[in-house]
Amino acid sequence: MPLEKAEFDIVILTPTYDDWESFELLYQQIARLDMLRSYKVAILLVNDGGPPDLRLSKQSGTFPKLYILHLVRNVGHQRAIALGLAFISEKIRCDSVIVMDSDGEDRPSDIERLLTEHKNRPGCIVFASRSKRREGPWFNLFYKVYQLVFRIITGSKISFGNFCIIPGVMIAKLVHVPEIMSHLASAVIKSKLPTVSIPIERGKRLAGGSKMNYASLIFHGFSAISVHLEMSSIRIIVASLGLGLLALMGILIVVVIRYFTDMAILGWATTTCLGLGIIALQGLTVGVVLTFVILTYRMHEPLTPLTLYPQYIERFEEIIN
Repeated sequence: MPLEKAEFDIVILTPTYDDWESFELLYQQIARLDMLRSYKVAILLVNDGGPPDLRLSKQSGTFPKLYILHLVRNVGHQRAIALGLAFISEKIRCDSVIVMDSDGEDRPSDIERLLTEHKNRPGCIVFASRSKRREGPWFNLFYKVYQLVFRIITGSKISFGNFCIIPGVMIAKLVHVPEIMSHLASAVIKSKLPTVSIPIERGKRLAGGSKMNYASLIFHGFSAISVHLEMSSIRIIVASLGLGLLALMGILIVVVIRYFTDMAILGWATTTCLGLGIIALQGLTVGVVLTFVILTYRMHEPLTPLTLYPQYIERFEEIIN
């Protein structure tokens, strides 16, 4: 591949699936950023299995350099980012990587703020924490619920997405984290790599409509939680076993009331014990099953993006050199 020995100050990594019009507008906005002129910059666009339809033609000396990594099939937004990071780790030397969406909701004008924070905290991955979102009230409500559920189940707080700047020295570490194939931000939290977030408002799409529906958003949320499978499973196991023990204590209390006091009502003890017995059995069953799931999961060595990425690449294309 032609980038075998390429070196850049900044590589902007962005995935797309059949959203070329938005990316063309995004590229033009990035090209107009004067603050980037002092850096050697390249954009790596990961075409996530969509039909190639980019109208930018090959030119010489145009800023910034543009390359496209075509994937053999659609793998989803998060996996496309992970595969792009693995490609960069193997083929490109760079000081930092900026990950952003190609639809314009991650605004190019905010790159300067990420770079400023990166200079102040060079050993951290800098994320954009959304200070204001433009989606409707229902989306914002579901997003708050997702954040709450994530914190309860995993014990961690998540307030940011993909828009971030990653120091080049950390790329080699990240591509050995299998979970970035599922959810980049959640995997970074699990990896315990140093992070910092700054409030940045979310932008508007540059063209067309969003392809993300509520089903996709729910799946995205579950993907974030699944990254913390072990911790979330342990919390569910503890809660299930606790529920089972409470139900058994309830049965004991019912038996005591039924046979040792005058408070019992005819027929209620049997029904109550049956209901509590079902709850206890379900709680204990969930706890046991999840225990074996965790043990089985730990027996298998998951594949990393660095191992997987070559089989997903269809071709590499240089658009603007």
